Amino acid sequence: MTTFEFQAAEIGTEVLTGPFVTGAGPHSGDISVQRIDTPLTTIVRIHSLFVWAFLALLVALTWRLSKIASSKEAQRSLYPLIGITVVQGAIGYTQYFSGVPVLLVFVHIVGATALWCTLVWTYLSFFSRPQETIS
Repeated sequence: MTTFEFQAAEIGTEVLTGPFVTGAGPHSGDISVQRIDTPLTTIVRIHSLFVWAFLALLVALTWRLSKIASSKEAQRSLYPLIGITVVQGAIGYTQYFSGVPVLLVFVHIVGATALWCTLVWTYLSFFSRPQETIS
């Protein structure tokens, strides 16, 4: 498994733990819906550990690529992913410490979608396409 494939698997786990946070929180349905029977703080901590691990892996990969002269473009392609990860983390902490307002939950879900799309874009940027010639 390559470093980037490992990161993709790690962020996949991060994205999968997000719905568990929602399921244990106040926005998992109407009043009569049974919540996940685990304290919200426990699930949030697990989710945030995956986020921090992913960010650490991104920083390590960026640092590693900085040591290789031919990989400056690959290194630069990681910057948007790092930026979105940091913003997404800030949104997550803000929503947690402000009582999980529904608007921030929505923004966090949109951010998770943007993060996943950016991860795919970053992964694809590591490959070059052959130039097509028109004859």
